[in-house]
Amino acid sequence: MMINKQDVVTYIWNIPDRQEVREIWKILAQRSKQLEQQITSNFAIGDKVKWDSKRGYEVRGIVEKINQQTISVRTEDNSRWKVSPSFLKKGE
Repeated sequence: MMINKQDVVTYIWNIPDRQEVREIWKILAQRSKQLEQQITSNFAIGDKVKWDSKRGYEVRGIVEKINQQTISVRTEDNSRWKVSPSFLKKGE
């Protein structure tokens, strides 16, 4: 069953009770964390990865450590980045 995103947004905007909004926020945060963990499980130490920097250029490196919320990557120029797993792609 697919739910229309706009219907969900309308429902949330019309919630009169702050406590209910907080409960929904907690559920969304838990789901987001679960999805991030699923993405993280696709990577292992030693994997070659790449991602687009905030300035728009591609960065490449090797996974050094997998943290709870980020993945530590050593780049080709020997700098170290902590990157959200959702930004990473497997490299060549």
